Amino acid sequence: MNIIIKLSKSEKELAESYAKDKGMALSEAIKKVYFDAIEDEFDIAIANKALKEYKKDNKTISLDEMEKNLRL
Repeated sequence: MNIIIKLSKSEKELAESYAKDKGMALSEAIKKVYFDAIEDEFDIAIANKALKEYKKDNKTISLDEMEKNLRL
């Protein structure tokens, strides 16, 4: 699948510089950065959800208790 991305001259230069610095082809670098950003957004959403749940009931247990509960 091909995707066309329109970049300004300065954006293209920045992207090419980034790719060169990382030793990657331009398309590979753009793909990596794009999917890293998506993963970061998912991780932030999961962390925010966990924090919200923790604030509702902030009961915690020790590592020893957790291992005991999980039979580790």
